[in-house]
Amino acid sequence: MKYENRLFDDFDADACGVIREPLGFMKAVKEWGEAHLPNWFFYIDHVAYRDPFKPIKEVDVLFTKHFKYSYQREFRMSWEQDKNGHPPPEPKFMELGPLTDYCDLLVLEPD
Repeated sequence: MKYENRLFDDFDADACGVIREPLGFMKAVKEWGEAHLPNWFFYIDHVAYRDPFKPIKEVDVLFTKHFKYSYQREFRMSWEQDKNGHPPPEPKFMELGPLTDYCDLLVLEPD
């Protein structure tokens, strides 16, 4: 949700994808899931940053992270399978087509 220079060092990265049209990108991801993951439910939400020494009963592990990472301001998308006993699907690779409508590639210049 926020550009942070520190992320390049944290993830040993020299490039990143900047999602400039998040609603369009999320819509494309959701539509891909609807076509390829029947009986699964799509969720989007901000990550909640928690103190591990102060646990709470109701915690969504897919959207929770240690509070020391709160500077990352993360937003996630996930799918949860329905409860009708369907077997897990085989791994799938998401193909959304060109991302230039939603995203830009940011590459750091070498020193």
